[in-house]
Amino acid sequence: MQILDSYGKKDKDLTYQDCGGIYNTAPPRTNASKAPGEWQTFDVIFHAPRFDADGKKTANARFVKVVHNDKVIHENV
Repeated sequence: MQILDSYGKKDKDLTYQDCGGIYNTAPPRTNASKAPGEWQTFDVIFHAPRFDADGKKTANARFVKVVHNDKVIHENV
C-alpha cells in the first residue's frame, strides 16, 4: 500500500500511486490525506495468501478493509 502525500488531490484523479493506493491494483476510494504536518492514521485488516500442504495457493492475499483517517478507502481488494 502506498503511503505518501496526496493532500489536495481530487478523488476523480486518484490512481494506485496515490496515498492509500494498493500497488498496481487499486486506487483509494477517496482522498483521505490530511495536510502535510498533520497526524495521519491507517487501520488495515489484511489476509495473507493461503497455501495447502503441497504449496498450491488456495486463496489470494486481500485487503479486507483499509481505513485512512477515519474514512474507508478499500474493502475486499
